[in-house]
Amino acid sequence: MSAGRISIDSEDKEEGVIGNIADIKDIIKEKKVREVIFTPGKLTYSEIIDCFSIISVKNLSLKIAYPGEKYLLGSGSVITHGKQSF
Repeated sequence: MSAGRISIDSEDKEEGVIGNIADIKDIIKEKKVREVIFTPGKLTYSEIIDCFSIISVKNLSLKIAYPGEKYLLGSGSVITHGKQSF
C-alpha cells in the first residue's frame, strides 16, 4: 500500500503529491484509493463536506484529522491513539 497527498494548489509539485483536488474523484479511481484524510486549514469545513459528496465511492473511508488533536473523525467511527471506536 502506498500513500500520497492530493494538493489544493495546482502548482504544487512537492514529493508525495499525487494530484490536485480538482481531480480528486479521478485520482481515487485511478490509484484505487481506499482512504482519504482531510485536514482543515486551507480547506474550509464546507469545502471538505463538499468533497465528501463529490467522492462518494463504495468502500472508501473518508476522515477528518483535526490539527493539534490526537484523533480522526470518520463516517461511523472515531479513531483515537491507534484505537477505533464505533
